[in-house]
Amino acid sequence: MIDTKQVTVIDAGNTRLKLGVFLEGELLEVQFFKLDEVGRFKDFLSEKKIEKLFISSVLSDEMNEMLFGSYQVDYLTSETPLPFINAYESPETLGKDRIANAAYAASMQKGHAAAVLDMGTCIKWDLVDENGTYLGGSISPGLEMRYKAMHTFTGKLPLLQPKKQREIGRNSADSMHAGVYQGIEAEINALIMRYKAEFQGLTIFVTGGDSNYFEFPSKSNIFASENLTLKGLFYIYQLNA
Repeated sequence: MIDTKQVTVIDAGNTRLKLGVFLEGELLEVQFFKLDEVGRFKDFLSEKKIEKLFISSVLSDEMNEMLFGSYQVDYLTSETPLPFINAYESPETLGKDRIANAAYAASMQKGHAAAVLDMGTCIKWDLVDENGTYLGGSISPGLEMRYKAMHTFTGKLPLLQPKKQREIGRNSADSMHAGVYQGIEAEINALIMRYKAEFQGLTIFVTGGDSNYFEFPSKSNIFASENLTLKGLFYIYQLNA
């Protein structure tokens, strides 16, 4: 297994690698690599003398071998012991990023219910109850996906870049911005209210690049947590070290 003094974890997604270097439990460094930056990625590992990796990957076996085949690697799988009880009905289909997010919530809130709101390509909610049982959550389209859907499945609507739009849309572009932004805002606020009513003393952790577009109630047990998924991966590693 991987040395516990220095641990390098990688969240390997469909378009990029997100890498975190932990030393004695503290996250020291975060790096991003596009999947076509194989040389830069391997140069970084060589420069830092990193040979051992704990990886969550959605990539093909061939891509994993090309990127990580020359290193000592442990992969997160559906068989990996986790720091929570998994009550998901199809655990083999549960996304590894959601597993890592649930691990973070369970590790941070022992004895209390917690949820993670991850706002990236998709908007994902993951809930762990006060007994440390992962219950599931929800997945819906993220900001860019909603814009792309309107452009792709209509004849005339343009492809726009995300923008905050709290006002009523008085032209087509602003109406699209209002629909996307206000729709997501209403969705997340409704789920915050629902989950807080259902789980007494619930703490919510918010992460993901698109969370910066939105505001969340202060003094309401809602906390931004940067690099949450990497930290969840590290907590899973710790359990298995």
